Amino acid sequence: MSPFAVRVVQVVGSVVAVLLQVAVAPNIQILNAMPNFVLCWVIALAVANARHVGYVLPFLLGIAYDLVGSGPVGSMAFVCVAATFVASVLQRIFDNETIFIPIVIVVGVCLVFEVAYALLMTAFALDVGLLESLVSVALPCAAYDIVLAVIIYLLVQRFVFRDKRPNEMTILDTKIG
Repeated sequence: MSPFAVRVVQVVGSVVAVLLQVAVAPNIQILNAMPNFVLCWVIALAVANARHVGYVLPFLLGIAYDLVGSGPVGSMAFVCVAATFVASVLQRIFDNETIFIPIVIVVGVCLVFEVAYALLMTAFALDVGLLESLVSVALPCAAYDIVLAVIIYLLVQRFVFRDKRPNEMTILDTKIG
């Protein structure tokens, strides 16, 4: 895919993630766990495209999430930008061109930043205890997000960033023959 087509897919996917967060997520809530399509999309993009990651789109998605949600404005924007940074750095450091490492990164970043968001909500907005917030909201939401983020990552990796790896050579690159 051309760089322009990749950007178009990223923007369209971001709009879809916000629409899913607003229209679908409240309707597929299981107990206290509601998926966070925005965070899943941001993490999947950061891991799939770690070498060319941007921070404006995660910030805008986080602000959109905050404006339609009930938390303080800026908290999800901070979480999305931080998750993008951490996921892309981890992917660049530990990338060994297997499928295992990116999935471990997606799982770990989803878990850590869902807990971080719960901590922010406890500190700034909610009138619930820290333990209750972590056990009854953050961990079930993280489990939901992990499944969604892994699926989104696999789809993005397969259909958007399916070109050859930057350090991969073909017989045409070597100018043999």
